[in-house]
Amino acid sequence: MHALIQEIRNKLPSRPLTYRQRYYLANKEAAKAQSAKYAAANPQVMIAANRKHYLANRERLLEEQKSPAARLAQQAYRQSDKGIVVKKQEQVRDKEKIYARKQAQHAIRTGQLTRQPCEVCFTIANIHAHHDDYTKPLDVRWLCETHHNEHHRQEGV
Repeated sequence: MHALIQEIRNKLPSRPLTYRQRYYLANKEAAKAQSAKYAAANPQVMIAANRKHYLANRERLLEEQKSPAARLAQQAYRQSDKGIVVKKQEQVRDKEKIYARKQAQHAIRTGQLTRQPCEVCFTIANIHAHHDDYTKPLDVRWLCETHHNEHHRQEGV
């Protein structure tokens, strides 16, 4: 433990460790358990805190997601046992959503649907087919990646 504290001090030589940092290093498992318990008891508080953190650090987080190291980590997770189990759970839970996506992809390939410019900014780059109703797989709205993500943030999805 002393070596870990020293390693952190070497990274931050001008700032001594706070009481909270020292406590966490000395009681890592208990602190994680307490944090998980709080998160389970207060999901709305955690959602608000996570959203606030994301909005304050959006550009940095997006750049980190695009890094080669992040891509390799995502690929490793998808191939791990846990990643495979989560994927299967999503497939069971979101059958209707997956069916609608596949129908739209097939319609685009066969020419039944043609990609249109974004409904908001009229760009033709990174266009997504957005389903407002998954029971109507060919009824889509064409949105660029930016406006598609913005739409889902506004919807709270």
